[in-house]
Amino acid sequence: MIMNRLETDTFDCEKIDDFDPESMLKRAKRSGIKYACLLLFFSHLVLGLGYIPVMSLACWYYFNNLQISNVQTFKTLPYYTHIPVDHDTPLKYIFACLLQCVPMYLYVNAFVGVDSLFMNLMNFIATRMLILQGAFRTMRKRCLKKIIGNDLTPDNLHNSDEMEEYMMSDMKKCIQHLQLLLRSCKDIEDNFQYVSLVQALGTIYILCSTLLLLSTSQPFTKEFGRNIFYLLGVIVQLGLYCWFGNQLTLKAANVPIAVWESQWLETRKPYKVCMLLTMMRMKRPLLINAGKFVPLILETQIAVRIYLLGPFDLYTHFPQK
Repeated sequence: MIMNRLETDTFDCEKIDDFDPESMLKRAKRSGIKYACLLLFFSHLVLGLGYIPVMSLACWYYFNNLQISNVQTFKTLPYYTHIPVDHDTPLKYIFACLLQCVPMYLYVNAFVGVDSLFMNLMNFIATRMLILQGAFRTMRKRCLKKIIGNDLTPDNLHNSDEMEEYMMSDMKKCIQHLQLLLRSCKDIEDNFQYVSLVQALGTIYILCSTLLLLSTSQPFTKEFGRNIFYLLGVIVQLGLYCWFGNQLTLKAANVPIAVWESQWLETRKPYKVCMLLTMMRMKRPLLINAGKFVPLILETQIAVRIYLLGPFDLYTHFPQK
């Protein structure tokens, strides 16, 4: 429903000069697909690096009729979950890996789908905010193309009645567009607040546990490499959340500037009142929060970096007894 609301053509603007809303929306869609594929790639890379090497090795042992009971690599499964079957032969080990891998694969794809939807909604609203800025800045130029008579009164101090009517109509249209975007942001936050909160808390927990595992494992080992890629995948996930949320916040913050640049000097009082009310409303930052209290902005990711990776850096430099 939110996406259908955002894709409405009610608030479409015509192209003028460098302002091309249709191209901006197409770029936003391509960007959303690109980042969704990036998230999917990292999630599958982390999963694949955990299973493909050991399963390939188990296949090699199986086809060469070799035993794995005394091989250290096959003592444990790639991830620490309980599988109610023995894995003391190559074929049983492959079967146990599949039992462990398939649910994780489905889980990963489900979360990538939810994350991609959430990020693309924020990306789409941010692009709509950018289009709205262009609509404000080009308002007078677009109205000039619609009028038949003069754009100014004989004293050249105010808009003509026709010009004022078109500009006021366009201003109301832009305000309605802005209200739709603000309402969509609220709906997104309400719908995803618990999912995003669980994701954020889970990400912090995974970062802590992965850093602990990295600090206790030997470099250039299988476990070390797997944890490194797992850590990178989690950082990419949190980074994309905060990146798209931050872009939305920044683009919303620039709306008052665009309103100010709408060539309003010749307009009359009703138009200027609408301007002031819109600018005052957009002075309040537009934030998408996880669980209503964790803003998805770059400052959040930086804070995670400082409070988690900072102590880890100190810990790794202390001499270990």
